[in-house]
Amino acid sequence: MSRKILTDADSTDTALLRLIGWNRRVLEMGCGAGHMSEAMRAQQCRVVGMEINPDAAQKASAFCEKVISADLDYINFDEALGADRFDVVVAADVLEHVKDPESVLKAVTKFLSPGGFIVLSIPNVAHMSIRLNLLTGHFPYGASGLLDRTHLRFFTRESAQSLVEDAGFAIGYFEAIQNVPPVPMMFEPPYDPNWVEPAIYDALCQEPDIWSFQFVIAGYPLSEAGLAFVQQRMKEAANEAENARKHAARLQNDADVLRNELEELKQSNAALTAQVKALLPELSEFRYRQMLQGIRELLPAIGRKDGNVLVISRGDEELVQGLNGYRGFHFPQDVNGGYAGYYPEDSDAAIKHLEELRDRGAQFLLIPQTAMWWLDDYPQFKEHLTQRFRCVIEKPDVCLIFDLRSCG
Repeated sequence: MSRKILTDADSTDTALLRLIGWNRRVLEMGCGAGHMSEAMRAQQCRVVGMEINPDAAQKASAFCEKVISADLDYINFDEALGADRFDVVVAADVLEHVKDPESVLKAVTKFLSPGGFIVLSIPNVAHMSIRLNLLTGHFPYGASGLLDRTHLRFFTRESAQSLVEDAGFAIGYFEAIQNVPPVPMMFEPPYDPNWVEPAIYDALCQEPDIWSFQFVIAGYPLSEAGLAFVQQRMKEAANEAENARKHAARLQNDADVLRNELEELKQSNAALTAQVKALLPELSEFRYRQMLQGIRELLPAIGRKDGNVLVISRGDEELVQGLNGYRGFHFPQDVNGGYAGYYPEDSDAAIKHLEELRDRGAQFLLIPQTAMWWLDDYPQFKEHLTQRFRCVIEKPDVCLIFDLRSCG
């Protein structure tokens, strides 16, 4: 089924496309008629699709390198993909339709390139609309929406997180997309706040994720060593649980001993979770170092080392000063040349500041991968750059560099 991409800043589509990024090689599971494939191609991504519906697959082929007609419950990924590798594997509103989504995620891990990751969107079964229906004894499947009749699996925040982690991924990004229906009886599923007492409805409104419509997640595969560690700890936890059950059977009249054993198991699981989460800062630092190294390797292509390079830095002195011999300066900057401490109010302010610094000798503008969002949030500033100046380095996964001396 084809549909238009939702371009609202707080939509699921926008969150997914932001996470996928530019110039990626992407495997899109459940690509439908290609609405997301088309949007990814607009971000210079190269997409391989998978789709169970032959008619939809034929339509999606207009936007994909190829589309594999397959049922994710039965596909042999090795036969379908062979030696192909991807920067991103996307499953947007797909896993709820699959019998064993954990096995699917595990199966695609080997097809991720080094540094690759998964991007998912998963509907929230704990949304207000479903809770009120359940309180009144209803579970109304429909043609679409949260209770689409083709859904086989249902997820809350906790079970969505568990799915990703149990499949061998560390969660690097988790966002709950909100949806407060303006007309509840037109929602899917329809509901009426008056089905329950006002006090009950008000109490429900305070519940976490009561208005969360979908969860958008980015997951990063653990290293072999990290995964082996987690698996070992899981085995140890399982052994501890078995020992606790045997001990409780022998001492079933001693409730205090049982409570102590269960508490030890909780602490063990909490320690395991903390150790997995501790891996995330290392992953972030690794990606940052990769970007810095990439910038330093690309800079010689701009030529002269005596050029003054403006850097959209967010105050990062290491980024500005570590340009492999080139003179770096913050953008935006204060009157003393230090980081201004704030972003421009709008595109006009950004353009004005850039031109002031050009007049004072700035010769290049470096936009690191971490600041690519400027080109979306300041569209007129982007137009000013692309129409007036030559882009001498164009590697969106590392940086863009514009030659401010070349006015078009």
